[in-house]
Amino acid sequence: MIGMLLFGFVASQSLANVDRILSSPPAPVAKNVDDLGSDAARLLLKYQAAELNRFLFEAWGVAQIGLGAAILSAMVFTAHRNKLLIGLALFMAVASLFQAAYIRPYMNALGRSFDFLPLTAAARERENFNSYYVMYSVAEVMKLMAGLLLTGRLIFDRYGWKQKLMPAPPDRMQRRGKPVLTKAEAVNDSNNGHIDG
Repeated sequence: MIGMLLFGFVASQSLANVDRILSSPPAPVAKNVDDLGSDAARLLLKYQAAELNRFLFEAWGVAQIGLGAAILSAMVFTAHRNKLLIGLALFMAVASLFQAAYIRPYMNALGRSFDFLPLTAAARERENFNSYYVMYSVAEVMKLMAGLLLTGRLIFDRYGWKQKLMPAPPDRMQRRGKPVLTKAEAVNDSNNGHIDG
């Protein structure tokens, strides 16, 4: 779950870093940037940042499949296993596989098709890219929610909070200071007779 948040932050920062570099380029390359022109330098640096993001997300996608399989295995073999935990882990693994095998390849191909084009060009490709990006983001949020539910349930089971928050009712309840007897206890009472076992 931390990896999802970390990779989202890294992706946003690598593209924002292009503008930070071009606003005050390092002295050794400042003349080269001027010779190349700020627009061409921006395109080149944005392409490099986009390619780095694509590589990182592909690697993270493969890692998520492995993590999903490991979590699913752990849920199947844990002492606290139940259908909810196995279902959540299965959902996370399948969602990771869907992202890595279907969504990311299309996003990468679409992104590369307009990397060097002006912002007004390739409107259809950009619209399709945004649709896949929304699908990817929704899958990430759903995996994050499933992971939080799974974690909460395991912690809840681990520390026995169900018994602490909702204790089982006592065998003999009190009513106005006197114990309320069950039917068997009432019959077994010395004033009422005895049940032979």
